[in-house]
Amino acid sequence: MKLKKFNQLFEREGFDHIDGYDDDYEDEGYDKLNSDDYDDSDDNGNQDDMAHLEYLLREMFRNVGIDVTVTSDNGDIQIVVMLNQKERLRDVINIFSVANKLKKDILAQYDSEFDLWEDKKGQPMLTFDFYYGDGLGDDNAPF
Repeated sequence: MKLKKFNQLFEREGFDHIDGYDDDYEDEGYDKLNSDDYDDSDDNGNQDDMAHLEYLLREMFRNVGIDVTVTSDNGDIQIVVMLNQKERLRDVINIFSVANKLKKDILAQYDSEFDLWEDKKGQPMLTFDFYYGDGLGDDNAPF
């Protein structure tokens, strides 16, 4: 049972007589919490967790001044870094440094790969793919 729902139930049962609200606890929320077929697993929990993970990954890159796009699909994560036509070596090393830190510290259970692409306008972009389930099998290999 989620803490928020437990708190709502606790407030409802313990303090109804104080505010004058009393309907014998027969409202829909109470019935839903106490029904035997109620599943307390949150369907949006995984989506919320992945959205939060995407946010954290973006922030790690932004903290060093790199703008990225992070997407996820069924547990797999893709990070896209748009580059300028000419980049300083220091900036490219920073990108790989952050990606390596992510791989070691946060996404250790993921297999990973990277690729250098060119978009339709001819701009270079780096993609880092992290595979959760059936990855590449390179858990100990660096990028």
